Amino acid sequence: MNVSYNPATDNTANPPGLLSTSPAATSYLGENANHAYDPFGDWQQAEFGAEAGLPIAAPNADPDGDEISNLVEFVLGGDPQDSDSAPTPTVSHTNPSPFSFAFTPVIENGAQLEIQISGDLSIWTTLSTRPAEGGDWIAHTTVHELNIDSESGAVEVTMSGTAVKIFARLQVTL
Repeated sequence: MNVSYNPATDNTANPPGLLSTSPAATSYLGENANHAYDPFGDWQQAEFGAEAGLPIAAPNADPDGDEISNLVEFVLGGDPQDSDSAPTPTVSHTNPSPFSFAFTPVIENGAQLEIQISGDLSIWTTLSTRPAEGGDWIAHTTVHELNIDSESGAVEVTMSGTAVKIFARLQVTL
């Protein structure tokens, strides 16, 4: 069976794993025929062009020095070569108000997302994850509330009665 996939018009969370050339798909796929679906690789090519295979484009690299890795820039829609475009989650916490951690991913699949908290920056607890293939968020604890805006995809985690000192991070893996 031959399948074609156009990322500009098809927003499915589970695109085909391998694009293969049928006569109808050959003109669209060109050099990309029979390549595995790779959202991060496509982003690297779009952002870095000829340098996409170099260390500057690696997932954990930070070519613009904004302390945001390429992988997080991919997820949050930043420009990895412009430090002024650094996308960052927002955090709000003033005792006794609830703790809030929010961000808006610009991708629906292609990387696993984990929301983690810590009281000391050494031991991290995963609150929720979204699988790399997309789909629903999975809660790992009951100490938080997870809200997803159905239109924008914005994600917000809130927790009441949290410690005076709390840290949060968005952990991203391929």
